[in-house]
Amino acid sequence: MGDAAPIPVVFSGLENESVSAIPVYAVPLLRPVRCYFRRIAQGHRMQGFFRFIRPLFAACVLAACTPARTGVIGNTLTTNVKPRISITGLAPLGLLSHGRQWTRAATDVTAITAPVTLDYAVFADSRPNAPPSLAHAAIARIEDPGRWRFMPSADSVEAFSASRAKLDGMDFVVQLLREPAADDWAGGVWRESGYAVPEYWLAKRWVAHMDDATRAVMEYREPWPDCLPEFLPGMVMVSESAYQCLNEFVFRADAAFLVERKGGDFKTGEALPGSTFMGPVPLPDLQKIMGGIVFSTGTGGGA
Repeated sequence: MGDAAPIPVVFSGLENESVSAIPVYAVPLLRPVRCYFRRIAQGHRMQGFFRFIRPLFAACVLAACTPARTGVIGNTLTTNVKPRISITGLAPLGLLSHGRQWTRAATDVTAITAPVTLDYAVFADSRPNAPPSLAHAAIARIEDPGRWRFMPSADSVEAFSASRAKLDGMDFVVQLLREPAADDWAGGVWRESGYAVPEYWLAKRWVAHMDDATRAVMEYREPWPDCLPEFLPGMVMVSESAYQCLNEFVFRADAAFLVERKGGDFKTGEALPGSTFMGPVPLPDLQKIMGGIVFSTGTGGGA
């Protein structure tokens, strides 16, 4: 018999090119070649996939690696832990002191306290011959939110005026108060910095119930002015001149802070080291900052 004629063979994985005149015995030898070209084609598709997924993966890694922090950057008390908030003391107020206190706060259960972290910043007007003024901001967090929760912010019985305000979309209870300076935490910071402490403060306080485990507080205060004489405990007699005096104070208080619903950038911002201190029981006004803490049913939720 004569030599067998070559059998035409066509492969579908070789860039659409036909291969003919290949002996039958050579077909098994070409199967690895076919697989090789298929892998090349698949590789091109995977390269496009990886070009798409690489930036997304990098963004996820950066987000995951961003540290959860609360503290002071420049003149701003801020947190990038949800719910986020930044409170900036505005000029002429400058940072006087800041830090963190790990403490235990009283609850509605007798003889049982709840663990709370309190980050704070104290501001003062340090200009020569400037009228004395003091401000502070604080972010309080319950460390065991599954067991304890803050009561929603309520009007203080000590306030002689109370209202509601919305700052950058966040709800605040706003209070005007006559605060005694005795055993006063912020007043103690004021005293240690060389300032004379008055008998009473005129204060404006903002309280935000961020969620069941987070509370933000700001307060601006000045020594109680002569234009607002007290005539009954907890009450203020407001004549026409006293009303004007009070309005001027409120104007200065409203200009003391910038509140933003965002977290600070601790990667690029210059975070100041915290002067931390420990205390088993907070001083009275710190308890006012934290407000009422009650046993949680575990349902969670925010206000």
